[in-house]
Amino acid sequence: KARIIMHPSTKEEMKEFSRLKHYEYKFVETRFPTNIAIWRDKVLTLVWGEEPVAFVIKSKQIADKYKEYFEFIWQRSKEK
Repeated sequence: KARIIMHPSTKEEMKEFSRLKHYEYKFVETRFPTNIAIWRDKVLTLVWGEEPVAFVIKSKQIADKYKEYFEFIWQRSKEK
């Protein structure tokens, strides 16, 4: 299951995701400057704008730190 943390302002839009069984999401008041995806030893950073920018860092050390941060935020986030 993919876990997603979002700002409460997206709650209405996320109603569509609530039907998808492969997603679990929570909300937190913090606004993140980029979208971040973590999988295995990779971290994808996506910056939306006129010209979106995306890059992947392949590093077990960095991925592990991002996972720790994600778990910290996840535990303090509100349920849907």
